[in-house]
Amino acid sequence: MIDATSIHNELGCTVARTLSSRVRGKGSLIEWGRKYFPHYFNKPFGRHHYEMDAAIRRWTKKRGVRSVNVFPRGYAKSTIYTFLLPMWSICHHTEKYIIPIADTYSQSSKHVQGIQEELEENEALARDYPTVCGRGRKQWSSEGIITRNGIKVEPLGTGQKIRGRRKGSDRPTLLIIDDPEGDDAAYSTVARTTTRDWATKGAFKAGSPITNIILSGTVIHRDCLVSHCSQLPGWERMFYTAIEEWPHRMDLWEQWELILRDNSVKQEVADEIAAAFFAQHKEEMLAGARVLWPEHENIYALMFERASEGHTAFESEKQNNPIDPSKCEWDPSLFEGENLWFDDWPDDLMCSVMALDPSKGKNDKAGDYQATVMLGVDSKGNLLVDADMARRPLKDMVARFVESAGHFKPDIAVVEDEQFQELLVPELEQESVRQRLLVGVEGISTGKVKKEVRIRRLGPYISRGRIKFKRRSPGAVILRQQLMDFPNGDHDDGPDALEMALRKAVELLEDSGSDGVQNPY
Repeated sequence: MIDATSIHNELGCTVARTLSSRVRGKGSLIEWGRKYFPHYFNKPFGRHHYEMDAAIRRWTKKRGVRSVNVFPRGYAKSTIYTFLLPMWSICHHTEKYIIPIADTYSQSSKHVQGIQEELEENEALARDYPTVCGRGRKQWSSEGIITRNGIKVEPLGTGQKIRGRRKGSDRPTLLIIDDPEGDDAAYSTVARTTTRDWATKGAFKAGSPITNIILSGTVIHRDCLVSHCSQLPGWERMFYTAIEEWPHRMDLWEQWELILRDNSVKQEVADEIAAAFFAQHKEEMLAGARVLWPEHENIYALMFERASEGHTAFESEKQNNPIDPSKCEWDPSLFEGENLWFDDWPDDLMCSVMALDPSKGKNDKAGDYQATVMLGVDSKGNLLVDADMARRPLKDMVARFVESAGHFKPDIAVVEDEQFQELLVPELEQESVRQRLLVGVEGISTGKVKKEVRIRRLGPYISRGRIKFKRRSPGAVILRQQLMDFPNGDHDDGPDALEMALRKAVELLEDSGSDGVQNPY
């Protein structure tokens, strides 16, 4: 027989455990999640998880927060926002009414089912939160739950009516909108507009002044909902990319990718050769690289995905940088086909120019390449182009440029003479003497014309298919990609150097009286 003392002691222990767990719950959200849900969190956390943790705990106290969170695909944002956050909020009673929203009602309902299962079956959670766990006494289905401590969790899909929903007198206190748009939003203006109207006219107005709204997703289009909201005032913003810093030697990675794409051998053989190439150049290929969650995806895994699934898909899914063809300067089809490439430099070039963009100016972006472009004009007026794209110390850049000039033997070499870059001309001349090479180098001015305007001067040549790229050249591959992405890409140093080379070539041909190239200026 159980006496009153035993009941009192057991009740006291239960209360003590509950209070103790709630004190611990005021600490790290994700470490709390690792303790109770190790089957969800079996990898070391990334930096972004700890920053999410700190932000969530701050939002819980601040209230009335609107936060847009942009993550690479597959980086556990949904696990934390649609599962761990509601579980933590239920166990510590920080919310009264939670609405998780996904692209479809079915997906959102699955999130709620996961919460139900843990509240019913997680023994460790039940031991420390006995007044919370177990089946709710009122509503308990895939259409929504009311937990034993009175918290309502109701799943919805994008587009469903949300205004006017209540739990008694309470409006929703937490809206978690995760990946609200499906793949159709990447292609349909109507779908994106419909979702935006639903969010701005309905979902965002469903709560009260204390309602927190968390919007998370991947940028599938530059006008998708998460991208739109990240540009609005009043929204906190968290933005992440899988590759935070690109390797310095992207030219080696492009060479590695060309090996992977070698269709003359079986794919497994190409994979082995590429792996051997990486092993041989590992230190150089890793230099400068920094990834967001190395325990999940290291730089090799990410670069392999980039090569195997395509750069465009990778930029969208992992870098949150979707390149919208409709907003690019030139149609992507202009950069396709066998006629885009050439194998060897002809002997009868009408003129040849090298151009260097050192990416050291005040308007250059962090991480820009130093771009050397070699341009030759053939007898048909085609512009044959190769490039060397890398990030090097100044001394190495100068030495490499002069060495390349020795091989290419241009009629003239030019370097942008803006800001301190005018100091490069004497540096290049001195290096030419040191290498015992005769390289004519002169500065070329931008004329204070904006870079975007200058690069657009390449348009007539691109549109008529007169620019040809050197086959099997990693630098030419990078240059082609930068031209395809312009003006939405991260880098445009290659196109800038190409424009300088073309401008000088036109000048040379006009001085010689040749009419092989039409002057676009």
